[in-house]
Amino acid sequence: MKNSGRFNTLAAVVLSLGSLLAAPAFAADAPMLNEPATLGLSVGYYDVLDNNPRKEAADFRLEYRAAYDMLGLAKAHNNIIAIRPFAGIETTTDGAFYGLGGFVFDVPIGKHLVFSPNIGVGLYSGGDGKNLGSIIEFRSTVEAGYKFDSGSRLTAAFGHISNAGIGDSNHGVEILSLYYHLPVDKIFSK
Repeated sequence: MKNSGRFNTLAAVVLSLGSLLAAPAFAADAPMLNEPATLGLSVGYYDVLDNNPRKEAADFRLEYRAAYDMLGLAKAHNNIIAIRPFAGIETTTDGAFYGLGGFVFDVPIGKHLVFSPNIGVGLYSGGDGKNLGSIIEFRSTVEAGYKFDSGSRLTAAFGHISNAGIGDSNHGVEILSLYYHLPVDKIFSK
């Protein structure tokens, strides 16, 4: 069983890195946004709705969000909405690991507020934590917060991870998180 867990973790890392490396190839024809690519860091409460305190854990995420619009919606709608690809990794204090990729629907509300629901799919390893019933898991998240003039964002998110019924069981888990998204160019500038 331990070897299976290590394989699942390795597969999740490979999926995440593959998504990050493939993103520029998809961006070749995609319109660039007025928004920068960001690297998001998050800390959260894993399994927030479960009443079993033995299954609670802290949740940590690292996500890359691209600076291009997959469908050209931003240009067509005066930057009202954009669909941005993302790739990330997520881990918990009980050893769960999740590598995923997906799409963020960016909807600005005025100059500084932003609403960013997102969906993704990836590979999951439960570690010593909750068994979600499948190596393939889907995540849907609702995120909202403040966008600073520098392009960074501070947001709160509520998400759900489950296998959508494709596994033998479908337990699912909810996560309440706080994100800080920093523009990639600010991280790597001299």
